[in-house]
Amino acid sequence: GQLGMKLTGDLQHLNIATWSHLFFPSAYLRNETFILDGHLEGTLDAQWQLQDLTANLGSDKGAVTIKGLNNVLLTFEKLAAHIRFDKSQNLLMLSDTHLTMNGREIALQGEKKLGETSGIYPLSVLIPELSFDELRQLWPESAKDTLLADWLTRRLDKGIVHNFQMTLPIDFTNPDVVDATKLNASFDFEKLDVDYRAPLIPVTNTKGHVSLHDDTLAIDVVSGRIADLDIKQGTVTFT
Repeated sequence: GQLGMKLTGDLQHLNIATWSHLFFPSAYLRNETFILDGHLEGTLDAQWQLQDLTANLGSDKGAVTIKGLNNVLLTFEKLAAHIRFDKSQNLLMLSDTHLTMNGREIALQGEKKLGETSGIYPLSVLIPELSFDELRQLWPESAKDTLLADWLTRRLDKGIVHNFQMTLPIDFTNPDVVDATKLNASFDFEKLDVDYRAPLIPVTNTKGHVSLHDDTLAIDVVSGRIADLDIKQGTVTFT
């Protein structure tokens, strides 16, 4: 059979800011200070070319302010990440990755075919529960001047979000900018106020579902109140 070599190693006290320049051309993560520990396993072929690599990484706690994605300090703890590279499938995959950020549990996942011409890495963010105030903080800074962001971060208020899922199109060559038209998201909500703005009357204490796909926002309301009237069902779509 062909010759090859197994590799294995441990990472101890790796400062992410020190190494971020290897992956990002901008100042992305370069000023952050959190430390990673972990374990690596992989295979090299006879020409010393990497064939596969599995990395299990962790960090007890840290804080980040990611330029372009948010402008607030986000503290995290209990980070556990699983990264896999497979040359035979030309695949880079992030799975079984989770952390606690500002007290909320967050899961991350995504995969990318490295042979594709697009440099976009679709990163999925899953949060079991958060408030709309927290959603406003997490919404990408570069995508706030859009009609969709106006609704999601300004006109929806006081509610609780459940089962939040968003796919961010991360461009490794320009990670500071997120294309708002490529965002996909969905979540359930309750106790939410919806401000349609004058002359329409606001809807209060609503319960329902929001979906964002292909630059189209749909708000499905299953219950709520308009002034003194109860509403049972309604759908509003914005493009």
